[in-house]
Amino acid sequence: MAAPAVMPARCWRCVPAPASEHAGVPVIVFHGDADTTVHRTNGGGVIRQCLDSHAVQGSVADAGVAVVAETGRSGGRAFTRHVHREPTGSVLAEQWTVHGAGHAWSGGDLRGSYTDTRGPNASEEMLRFFIGRMDG
Repeated sequence: MAAPAVMPARCWRCVPAPASEHAGVPVIVFHGDADTTVHRTNGGGVIRQCLDSHAVQGSVADAGVAVVAETGRSGGRAFTRHVHREPTGSVLAEQWTVHGAGHAWSGGDLRGSYTDTRGPNASEEMLRFFIGRMDG
């Protein structure tokens, strides 16, 4: 976890099941940029796998995926969110970088372990991300 993940150039080739079984799975990743436990590039690797899976399905090609970076502040911490969208506007993936956060659950309750109350609330954002897909 502390080193960058080593992945093949096209991770979908490693999947033994037909790629169609994996298509359409949305991905949301949170990572604190002060995390010394998990390397900062590992979240990007998860996003890359998601985008590769969609590209294999023919639903999108890398050239058709638009990436928009948004910045903000929530709960006392700044964040950058990269939203990856298909040409149709559907969100394929979100990658959140929580600035100043270490290895902790962003927006978590202090009564829990490995929580940071000052970040954007990862639980709320995950609910928004996944429930919003069910409503569409």
